[in-house]
Amino acid sequence: MKKPKCRKCKSSKIAFTEFYICTSHWDSDSAYDNGISRNGYPEYVIATCEDCDHAWRLRGVSQVDPEWFSRK
Repeated sequence: MKKPKCRKCKSSKIAFTEFYICTSHWDSDSAYDNGISRNGYPEYVIATCEDCDHAWRLRGVSQVDPEWFSRK
């Protein structure tokens, strides 16, 4: 997939936010503390235009593609 552009203003200055699902676990026999965090898995990506602030969810994308940031 090519790096997304804003559908509203066509800018290529886009910020990306990955959303993950993760868990925390507490045992009933131990004192309350910060719990045990488990690694999560990527769920979806939100793109936000840095020029016009338009935001949208990227369909079919769960992680940012490093190639979107390579200099060609």
